[in-house]
Amino acid sequence: MTRALVLLSSALLALAPITIVRAADDPPKGPTEGVLRIYVTDTKGEPVAGGKASVTAYLDYGGLKKTVTLDPVEPKKGGDVKDPGAGKHGGQVVKTDDDSVELLVVKDAASRPVAAPAFEARIPLVVYQDSMKDAPPSETPGSCPKCGMAMEAHSATFSAVVTVKSGEHTVTAKGFHYPADQGPKSIADAAKMITGNLDRIDALITSGKLAGIRKVAKKVTGASKTIVNLAAARPAGEQATVKKAAEDIADTCAALTKSAKANNADDCKKAVARLRALVASLPK
Repeated sequence: MTRALVLLSSALLALAPITIVRAADDPPKGPTEGVLRIYVTDTKGEPVAGGKASVTAYLDYGGLKKTVTLDPVEPKKGGDVKDPGAGKHGGQVVKTDDDSVELLVVKDAASRPVAAPAFEARIPLVVYQDSMKDAPPSETPGSCPKCGMAMEAHSATFSAVVTVKSGEHTVTAKGFHYPADQGPKSIADAAKMITGNLDRIDALITSGKLAGIRKVAKKVTGASKTIVNLAAARPAGEQATVKKAAEDIADTCAALTKSAKANNADDCKKAVARLRALVASLPK
């Protein structure tokens, strides 16, 4: 009887499915927090000194919302630190009608000394969330409040809106992302991006809102610069042709912006048609 039970138990074990329990992901390498740095340029193109403004950043880590008040920081004195100028600190720049706001996330503040008046605050670069994403991320580890699963560490990604107040003047800059979007990864992606923006420009021309063309045309110019960089990966016989098309796109965008500024809808339409032909000439 005992021998029969042993044999039966062995048979059942052989039929039982083997369950592999996946270990939690290792925490992302690198620091768990970093420095959020904001540079602000006033209407005269000069950096807004720390004592002349208050800066607030509203961060959204995919559902974890965080409001950060940044403290003013003056440039470091002496050493080899040189101010590379507004928009040259390595971050993302959002321009309004009268101002320019630059956002930069510095993982190691000591290695990136402040070279111009700026505003700083420490922010998390790692957030915790369960693999099913049943609840928004959290700044602290633990269990998901909805499903009870252990939350794992993930490298942070977020979008940001920055508000700058200087006296009675308020600037709101939207569209920042961390990590920054590096743009299209292929010529086909760049062509698709340009075509989408040309569709937006057509809509602006149709509605008579030519003043809005400049901002969209700037994105097309940016995509053309990406195409120049991507041309190096094409066969040797294609590289010169691709670069020439990208340069023509940038030049035509400059003409488009000039026509929009002159409120010349007909010339804007001609420039858009030219841009579409140039995009169509790019290799797929």
